[in-house]
Amino acid sequence: VYVCGMSLGGYGTMEVAGKYPDRIAAAVAICGGGNIANAANLSKVPIWLHHGTRDRIVPISESKKIMNAIKKVDPDAEVSLNIIKGGTHGSVRKTLSQIGHL
Repeated sequence: VYVCGMSLGGYGTMEVAGKYPDRIAAAVAICGGGNIANAANLSKVPIWLHHGTRDRIVPISESKKIMNAIKKVDPDAEVSLNIIKGGTHGSVRKTLSQIGHL
């Protein structure tokens, strides 16, 4: 199962992946964050985070915080953060075009 979500859905994506890492093939969270208490489980799931530098709804620090927590548990964990320069909350169109889906 692949999970993807944006904003509150990004938090939900990370929650599901953190609770059921053995059932999730990979996760994508856009302008979200996660519970650092789930970092050990999240380190078992490939995760691609996306966040805009100008997001005023959910600050980019939320994505950085969960990524750093995962990397602290496992420095080799497959987690990356795509920083969207100038991106605001919901810069989904730019994100999807960057990964070739638009």
